[in-house]
Amino acid sequence: MANLQKIGAGSRPDGVVRYRTDRDGTRVGVLPARCKRQLHSLHEAGYKAVAEGGELRVTCTACWDEPNPDHSWHLTLTKPTPARAELDDAPYAGITPHFQQTPVPARTEPPQVSHRHHQQPAPG
Repeated sequence: MANLQKIGAGSRPDGVVRYRTDRDGTRVGVLPARCKRQLHSLHEAGYKAVAEGGELRVTCTACWDEPNPDHSWHLTLTKPTPARAELDDAPYAGITPHFQQTPVPARTEPPQVSHRHHQQPAPG
């Protein structure tokens, strides 16, 4: 996980996390369904989402070994943090990703957790 913290360090956010309210009134985070480079479906390729310091990084596991260093969405979080998330590109249709120009340190290990479901169950 320490390596993920270096990915995109200092880059500007690509946008703000989108949210919706489900039929039970629960706040649900809506994340992009395609990787930042628009090459892979995160439903199929898998992804890792890490929230830290008011930012959510969504990393495509298929892009992990690619030479392009900036393969993570950098999205600003707003409170309260949702209990679960789902993938949907529609709310992000107007966003143009910002790509980091400075190379990042070499990655030595891939993400350890990949999600292949469009929705994560609420904890507890």
